[in-house]
Amino acid sequence: MRIGNTDLSSPQSLNYLERYVNNGSPSGFTEVFTTSASTSPLGDSENFALMNFTVPSDYPVFRFGAKPNTLGHCGFLLHPDMSDHSFWPTLDRTVGPLVTPTSSARTVRVIGYDPVYIKLSYDQLIGRTPRQIGRKQAISAIEVSNVISAAIDDHRLTPRFRFMREIFAEVVAPTGAEEWGYVVRESEPYPRRDDEPYLVPAFSLFAKDRKIPQDPLLLDQLLELNGGTPWEYVIDGLVRPLIEAHFALLKTCGLQLEPHAQNILFSFDKDYRPKSVVARDAESIDKDFGLIARHNLPVNFTELGYKCLRPNDYNYQIMHSFMFDFKMGEYLLEPLVEWLSKRCDIERAKIFSAIRDITNDNLTGLPPDFFPSSSWFCYANVVHDHATRREYVSCSDLKFR
Repeated sequence: MRIGNTDLSSPQSLNYLERYVNNGSPSGFTEVFTTSASTSPLGDSENFALMNFTVPSDYPVFRFGAKPNTLGHCGFLLHPDMSDHSFWPTLDRTVGPLVTPTSSARTVRVIGYDPVYIKLSYDQLIGRTPRQIGRKQAISAIEVSNVISAAIDDHRLTPRFRFMREIFAEVVAPTGAEEWGYVVRESEPYPRRDDEPYLVPAFSLFAKDRKIPQDPLLLDQLLELNGGTPWEYVIDGLVRPLIEAHFALLKTCGLQLEPHAQNILFSFDKDYRPKSVVARDAESIDKDFGLIARHNLPVNFTELGYKCLRPNDYNYQIMHSFMFDFKMGEYLLEPLVEWLSKRCDIERAKIFSAIRDITNDNLTGLPPDFFPSSSWFCYANVVHDHATRREYVSCSDLKFR
């Protein structure tokens, strides 16, 4: 993509970045396990229609949050790949709203006025895991969004952090049967800022355009248009606010982002200057009850059996490292380090040192044993079996702290 040939503030531009200016996950599973060709973000179909089901009156239906007016006329929404699943064939259905896929495949953006996102159940592998949404995922998404919104409203988080709130969820859960749900996400980052018109997924900054691979990287174009120095642009404009936001959310709310390159976006002003870190995917956020107790924070969660970290858990320290060193570090910071080292011919060790300084500045207020002291953790690059305990891999070469 060339910025001069598109309106970078338009939904169409963001849709294109999501789908095609995207190298996929470093795991390599992005193109191995995805949705059908006609609904895949990597495919050529511009959009497709969701299925709209009429749920029988004797089926228990659970709703959380407030359904947006955009979807007021809709019944239960389902990805078309799932419409022939054994759970659904006997139910009445109609064609639902028109959508376009995003980078996560089963999360779609409604086309038209007030284009909300819908995160859909998908009972097959996408990436390395099935992507079902039940009550515990739905409740967690809404409650975590509410906690973050309140912290933003009370000015308890860094002003350079914004969030895509998840405002409504609906789950069908017949007794003795599996649960199917979907979650609705606002398309406008909260709080709204009209002076930050450009929104770019983190992965698009350093990815090749799949359709026009000869185009320069978006990060090169943004820097050229802004006229800043590469070091300040990346370290001060992108890396510093990202790390600050991650730890501020932990200390202020007891919440831990899954801050890989798909869950983070950056906003830019009209001079193409980086302004805010924008996080999304509330359902993936951990609730750290060790920090909640340490900082005497209110427990505003009813779903206490999902995405919860407790100090006596075998992976309590591991998960802190996994999310920071692996998810943020390897998926997002590492590509930025690589770009900066090549652009400026700077030794990677110097860049890592600068990032470690930023990290250490933000560890104040966290327990000294928050991270494992001399190692970091990732996991084996295999499909994850939810039926067994996840095994993590210990690594010794600390880069980012």
